[in-house]
Amino acid sequence: MKAARSLSLVIVGLMLLSSLALMNTADAGIEEEGWSVTIEKGTTDEFGGGNYTDFIFQNEEGKEDARFGLIWGTEENPNSIVMVTNQTRYLGRVSVEAEGRNGEQEREIEGERFIKVGSMFGAKITKIFEYEDTQEDGIAPYISNDGAAENSSLYKYVDLEKAAWEASEIEEKESEGSNTTWEISLTAEDLEYESIVGEQLDQDEVLDRVEFTFHLKASIEEVEGVEMPQYRLRVEKRSQIGEDQFGMKDRHRVREMERKGDKNCTGVVGSYEMKWDKEIEGWDFNSTNEDPNLVVLFRNFFGNRVQDMGNWQRQFMHRSREHVRMRTEGFETNFSVDHKFKERRLMQNRIEYGGDWSRVGMFRWVSNVTVDGEEKNATAQIFGGMPWVHPLGFELPEYVGFMTWGGLNYPGGQDIFHDPAVSGDAYLSLEAESEDDSSGLFGNLMDTFGPVGSTILLGSAIVIILVALFYRRSGGKPGKENKYDKEEESEKEDWSEYYDRDR
Repeated sequence: MKAARSLSLVIVGLMLLSSLALMNTADAGIEEEGWSVTIEKGTTDEFGGGNYTDFIFQNEEGKEDARFGLIWGTEENPNSIVMVTNQTRYLGRVSVEAEGRNGEQEREIEGERFIKVGSMFGAKITKIFEYEDTQEDGIAPYISNDGAAENSSLYKYVDLEKAAWEASEIEEKESEGSNTTWEISLTAEDLEYESIVGEQLDQDEVLDRVEFTFHLKASIEEVEGVEMPQYRLRVEKRSQIGEDQFGMKDRHRVREMERKGDKNCTGVVGSYEMKWDKEIEGWDFNSTNEDPNLVVLFRNFFGNRVQDMGNWQRQFMHRSREHVRMRTEGFETNFSVDHKFKERRLMQNRIEYGGDWSRVGMFRWVSNVTVDGEEKNATAQIFGGMPWVHPLGFELPEYVGFMTWGGLNYPGGQDIFHDPAVSGDAYLSLEAESEDDSSGLFGNLMDTFGPVGSTILLGSAIVIILVALFYRRSGGKPGKENKYDKEEESEKEDWSEYYDRDR
């Protein structure tokens, strides 16, 4: 568990760095619309453990809605490099109607509200393999998620999850308005090779150096005209309160869902980019490898914080196709994947993660790579995907989603330079634009009757509404039991616990 903990997310409740032994924070100097970015450093057990640096978007009250950062291995805790982001994701704007007891008439129990969920997205660089490109297509033979491979064209590999990285100081390189870029380099040297299928290795040979120079960018911007999907939901209360697959109680489920178009919203968005210059220096290629190539393996993961969701909210997320999806040109999949894909070259230079409307993040790369000073082609591929939970080994995981693994392929050389990136954005706050203005009802009354007459008319209307509500709640007779017990519907396991009442 944490020895020191930063301010927790109000909505997300994230556990990105839940095992901290050391932590310190600093102001990053970005401020916009009441939001700012702070830098947090420390050690963690998450994702294999090591040191970390996070950039946190938070408001004036200290509430944070998003963060992004790096985890890397050390001498005390060897590991590879992990890029992780957490954010509050807006799924849509909904109005909810619920059944009363015994199937009585439905009624609206909340006005329109945003539905939000905590989401995690990231990438981990795991291994580097040498292979012979026998097909001359720049695509590596199949390698499993755990790095197991049995193919005569694969020679050896370096396990970056056993590396200790030397980290430079974080430097602020550029700052303009609410946009700031920092730089940090992570370097590992003299990395041992590991054999494949009994391949005999020269024990004196090591990979000289691998260096990742990260350019970390954050910005905060006010946005207008965001078209948020709107829905009307009808939920029904089950007669029995049972536990769902995550061991949580919930007595409401979605009976009907209707799309109502879009709602224009305004708000504040926080954007991030983790672009890295990757340099591989001094690989000892096998003398029998006639067409040497390297493939750098990565795992991309994406999940939602299920512990903050009621059953009805998870149903809404699936029906609106906002759960977890991965897409690239000619290829799309979701969290139900659990099979080996045919080895495929990705024609589009990016993989997007998110839902049908929302986007959590993007893993992207350029198609050119510098090999020994010459420009050559780089390719990317996906090997497969599988369900993913975080953290592992817990009966009730915090995040549930899926993970895909793939590789970035480079022609062989003594000095290989390439610069992929992980990027995305998160709405830090959103408000629905009002459809009323001064020419609406109250404005028309003011124009017609003046301030005194308008006040009298509106006051009379309020009295009539209050009387009507009183008789409606009492069934028209004082003392009669209400048909809809709002207090009962607000108990802990009720759906309303998960509603965003602040919006």
